[in-house]
Amino acid sequence: QEIVYYLASHEFGHCIAFHQAQLGNGPILNPKEHELMADKVSVAFFDVNVKDTSAERVLKFNRTLVEDKRHPHPDKLLRGHENLKTHLSDKEVRAEVKSMADLYRFALTIPPT
Repeated sequence: QEIVYYLASHEFGHCIAFHQAQLGNGPILNPKEHELMADKVSVAFFDVNVKDTSAERVLKFNRTLVEDKRHPHPDKLLRGHENLKTHLSDKEVRAEVKSMADLYRFALTIPPT
């Protein structure tokens, strides 16, 4: 189940990034940025659903990927995860994130640095 959720949320990250760019509501991302965005959406999905172990597994998996033009991005993904957790720590998560589009906006706007 966890793998299916990871794959679905990761691929959804790609879809919404393309969709929002086409609408002019987000940047046009290069392939490496797309992979980072997809993973940030996936990690955010697990974070807002209080699945910390699953989020950690995505981060760990990303560290095991072989370097190529698009993968991996473990440091940026980890910093984005930490910054999102900090951002949400004093907020009501369900008030902040009501949809997958909200997850995309968080992945886009919570800086990885």
